[in-house]
Amino acid sequence: VVLTVNFEAPRYAWVTEGGMAFTPGALKFLLDSRRWAEFPSAVKSEERKYPVWLRCNRDIRLEEAYILPEGYTAGKLPDKQEIKEKAGSYFFSAKTVPAGKKAPALVAFSHKFIIERRTVEVEEYPGFRKAAKAFLDFDKRLIDLTKGGK
Repeated sequence: VVLTVNFEAPRYAWVTEGGMAFTPGALKFLLDSRRWAEFPSAVKSEERKYPVWLRCNRDIRLEEAYILPEGYTAGKLPDKQEIKEKAGSYFFSAKTVPAGKKAPALVAFSHKFIIERRTVEVEEYPGFRKAAKAFLDFDKRLIDLTKGGK
């Protein structure tokens, strides 16, 4: 299944002293749907006494691109992440794309979250939770934009 979503959210960012800031919002479409994601509730606790049973294995690839307002540049972007565990993995990268002749500047994020199988054994749970939480917590990050920055 491929889900493609394009949306505009004018005035989505918060105005700050000397710039703007925003939280990436694309994960909300996926995570607020029980059909797409029941796994967030499976990683709420730090420890498990019993295995986690999920609906199915998953390979979630999410590409986000945010057009920057004219005259703004992105501040420090989140660091690249590679978490490879037996039951689940998460890979993340971020980049800025400078404005071109006909294209605006943008900041882009790439996520890949893999759930290897439906059953996560108790001994695999800490690693699975680490990968899942890294994916789930991304949309809580604040991305700073600087006016006139380079």
